[in-house]
Amino acid sequence: VCSSDLPFLVPTSKTEALFSFPYCAAAALSRGKVGIDEFEPEALASEEILDLAGRTRISIRDGVYEMPVFREGEFDRIRVGTRDGRVLEAATTHRMPERPSS
Repeated sequence: VCSSDLPFLVPTSKTEALFSFPYCAAAALSRGKVGIDEFEPEALASEEILDLAGRTRISIRDGVYEMPVFREGEFDRIRVGTRDGRVLEAATTHRMPERPSS
């Protein structure tokens, strides 16, 4: 994904921050969580969070946007490279809801 494809790389409001993956990822890395406080004006102005958000790169796996978007057993992955060269990685598996909306 090109950075020009992503809205709100540097959010200027709570609403923009809520829809900014780079901001949310940076807030989680910086503060260890993403909660209500991370969308307050003080956090939105945090140089540490904004710096991390600016260094965030997002890529899309092949076929992820083909229908259906949400498939049983697929996962999202996050990979973080640290200054000392380590790579930290985590994945989450999607589970189909018991009673999906009709």
